[in-house]
Amino acid sequence: MTGKQDRDPAARAGAALLSADVTRRDSCCVVTVAGEVDMASVEEVRRVVGDEPAGRTHALIIDMRAVCFCGSAGVNYLAELAERAHARQAHLAVVPSPPLNRVLKIVGLDLALPTYATDAMAVADLGIPDQRR
Repeated sequence: MTGKQDRDPAARAGAALLSADVTRRDSCCVVTVAGEVDMASVEEVRRVVGDEPAGRTHALIIDMRAVCFCGSAGVNYLAELAERAHARQAHLAVVPSPPLNRVLKIVGLDLALPTYATDAMAVADLGIPDQRR
């Protein structure tokens, strides 16, 4: 981590409650997020996602089934990702935890952001070959 998070113990503690990993499959990027996504940790998700979807990556799937809390900073970031994917004519899908799914419905983001029960279902629906088989 860099910048303010290096100096801010609360930001470091928040980021420690989050993990984010990337798996690439042909033209798809799957980011698996676990823990708490809030103002202190959303920058870690932003760092891991980077500029996806971009280049030869045409789909980004954010697997958030293991997210126990997603604050407004995380929800705003998902909205930003939806806008970015739309502008690039790329696919974006989210695999939300039940609490996050409820929040997405309350704020209406479920209308702009396809959600799936599993990342495999998202991959299949988007027509991306699943290389794990």
